Order: sequence, then C-alpha cells, then structure tokens
Amino acid sequence: MHLRVRHLILLLLGASLLLWQPFAAAQDSPATESDAAEYMIYQYPGMTLVVVIDVREAAFTARINGPEGALVTEAGVPARRVGPVYQYIGPVDLPRQLMVAVRPEQAVERSRISMKLLQFPSRDPNAQRQARAYSLLARGLQRVRQAASAIWAERIQTLRNAAGAFAAMGNEEMQLWSDYYAAHLALHGIGDVLLSREQAQSVQAAARRAGQATIQMLATQLEAESRMAEAGRSTEEMAEKQLDRVHPLWEEVAVMAEVLGLDSERGAALYRDGMAYEQQGRLDSAIERYEQALAVLGPGTDQEMLNAVRATAAAAYERSGSASGALGLLEDITGNLTARGEAAMALELAHNLFEKGRLLNDTFRYTEAEAVLERALEVRKRHVDLPEWGPTGLELGRARFALGELDAAARILAEALPLTPRSLTDERYRALGSLAEIAREQARHGEAAQYRERQERVAGDHRLAEYLFESALDARARGDTAPAMGLFRESANAA
Repeated sequence: MHLRVRHLILLLLGASLLLWQPFAAAQDSPATESDAAEYMIYQYPGMTLVVVIDVREAAFTARINGPEGALVTEAGVPARRVGPVYQYIGPVDLPRQLMVAVRPEQAVERSRISMKLLQFPSRDPNAQRQARAYSLLARGLQRVRQAASAIWAERIQTLRNAAGAFAAMGNEEMQLWSDYYAAHLALHGIGDVLLSREQAQSVQAAARRAGQATIQMLATQLEAESRMAEAGRSTEEMAEKQLDRVHPLWEEVAVMAEVLGLDSERGAALYRDGMAYEQQGRLDSAIERYEQALAVLGPGTDQEMLNAVRATAAAAYERSGSASGALGLLEDITGNLTARGEAAMALELAHNLFEKGRLLNDTFRYTEAEAVLERALEVRKRHVDLPEWGPTGLELGRARFALGELDAAARILAEALPLTPRSLTDERYRALGSLAEIAREQARHGEAAQYRERQERVAGDHRLAEYLFESALDARARGDTAPAMGLFRESANAA
C-alpha cells in the first residue's frame, strides 16, 4: 500500500508540474519582496494537497489564494534561510484553481525557488494518515502576524506532534524536519535558549545517524545561535564560556555548508564567528574571520549579508587603527548599493556614504570627504522618508571648514545643527566651535560669543581646557587683553 501511494503521489506530481511550469519558466528575473513569484495549481474534488516550497538561502513568505483572491493559507518561518516550508490544503467538493505566491525578502533568481506538490486521495486511509501528519507540520509553519508566546508555544507543540506522527509511519526525514523546526521556533519564536539548544543537540545526533546533512548543519547552526543569545544575557564570565563553545560550532557549520554548496550560509557562519570573537575583545581574530567571510561571499550570494559583513569589518578595521581598510570596504558597499538602485537602497547608501565621508575627514582627506558627503546629503534630502540629515550636514560643514570654505561651512552647519540629535554631543560641540571660530575670523564677535555660550553647554569637563583656550582667543580678537590672559591661565590649569 505504501508503494502504491508513493507511485500515485509521483504520478500526480508530474501532472501538477505541467500545470504550473509555464508560469515558472516565464519568470527568470530576480524576485523581490514587491514582486512575488506566482504559480497556478489545480485542486480536484476529494484531493488533499501539500505544497512544498523552498527558496535557497533566502527568507520568504508563501501565500495561497483561492477563487476571487480568498486566502487559503499563508506560511512564514522567522529567521529561516534554508529548508523546505510546507503548506496544507484540505479536500474540497468542487474543482478549483489556486494561486501560489512566493515572496522572498530579498531579490533572488527564480531558479532558487523550488516547488513540489503532493496529493493525497481522501478515500485512501494510508494517504490520509500521511496528510494528517503534513497538516500538523504545515500548521506549525503558518505565518504569525501578531507574535505572542502562547501562539509560538502552540506552534512548537504542533510541530512536535507532527514529528511523532511521522515517526509512527517510519518517515525519519520528515520527523527530523518537524523536530528541527520546533527547536528553531523555540529560539526565534519564544526566545527559550535552553529548550532550543537541548532540542537542537538531539536533532544533530539523529540527523548525523540518518545521514541528513542539511538538517544536521541547521541544527548545529541553531545550537551556535542559542549559545550566542545566552552569552548576550549572561555575566561576563559565563558569556566568555558560551562564546568559547561557539567557535568550533561555527567552524563545523562553515565546513558542512561548503560541502552542501551553500556559500551564503558558509559566509554567514564565518561572519557570526567573527562577531563572537569581537564580543570577546579578540579583534584580530574577528577581522581574520570577517576577511574569510568576504572571500566566500561574492556577487552570486546574498548581497545584503555581504554588505553587512563589509560594514562590520569596516568598523573593526577602524577600531584597530586601519582607516584605509575601513575606507576600502565602505567603497565596496557604496558601489554595490549604487548598482542595485538608489531608490530601493537609499537609507543604506546614505549611511555608507556618510561613514565613508566621516572616515575621510578623520584621515584629513577633506577634498574627497566633501565630494562624498555632498552626495550623501543629496540622497538624504531627495528621500524625505529617511531620518533627518543633520549629522551628514555637520560632517560636510567640517570638511568645508577645514578647506577654508568658511561661508559655505557656516551655512551648512547652521542648517544642520537643529536637525542633529542632542545625544551627539561631540558632533554638536565641534560644529558650534567651528561656527564661533568663523564668526571670530569675520569680526562678528557678538555671534561668536553666542555660539561659544551654546558650546559651553555641551563641553563637559573633559573639554574644559580646550573650551577655555578658544574663549581666550575670542577675547583677544575682541581686544579684551586682560580677560584673555586670565582665560589662558585657566585653560593651562585645566589641562
């Protein structure tokens, strides 16, 4: 009977592929979040359907609509990038046409989207037994729009029930997928690091025995993620122990991902290992891991992940004193974002242009900084939905002030200050000081005094000597010799 059902499923699968193939073949361009890949299938009376969807190394949601666009079911697993997602469609009395919309969260080639259709006749008891197990699995993977602990707990229990149902039928692979997804939601749904880790370790061992390499890799990855999450909640000593245990896990994930041909997952494992080293303060080891991740990730992999690694590595390079290394990575990010289209990537593009301009300022390359920051400011102003452009304006004013473009610097600094968060005290202090100095150079002493007064409010004790020295220069420029000498003495005492 099992063999007969299997042959029936394969036969119906072939027929169903003929129904949706024209839709899939006509769409070879990248799918984006606003451009779902759509497929048409038919459901015949008395037939239970299970749609199996996978988008290789990319998060996605899948929605099935019936006649007149009525929602039949919707699936989505938080933080899932590898592994099939199952959708269950119960039997109907009348034939109907269904539309399956697969919506990746990033642009992917259609060749990375795979689909299978399983069909189970209602009159076959064995087939319906399998269908009930799949219904439990699909229920656990349904999309949750309003997350709550009770909902996630119900999903996890449903997945464990699915694992039990598959185990009773001897379907070890589907049992492992169900158990893995239960462990996955324990971490990414309710945030239970201990439960997730315990279940992930159990799945690892079982998948290793069963030769299910993909599930084994995912379970190892999940254990590493749970340990990093626990480290973030622990005391320094306990965090150090968890992070020490993470390194061999990420190394194992990277090796398995390479064998499976999952380059993005391999790069992500190396990247996450670098982040673990950075949490431990081992900056050299972190940079080495970031460089290894960048060597793996390339044009054909996840570009958002690639830019995230570049940005993290750039910050690490800057902290290690290598501004040139940071600038090179930011240049790569900017070029990649520009090529992908400014409108869709405006926030990330503006941020990376700003960071590049700031680093150029820090390394006294003011002419280059001015050009980069002018472009960053243009992007910020063109897209009104982006956060305020004040910090970008202050950096641009800093470059212009250093280049001697005093009037242009004063204009942009004065415009940018009201749009800059008060929490950015260093940037506000420097901008107010530049405005006071410009006013002093142009003999507008009243304005200089006003700016200096505002600067005093954000100076703080650690800047007192510098502030008093500049105030002494202001007094001398006004011709107030005695007060100037007194301020010079106060500055020397405060230094």
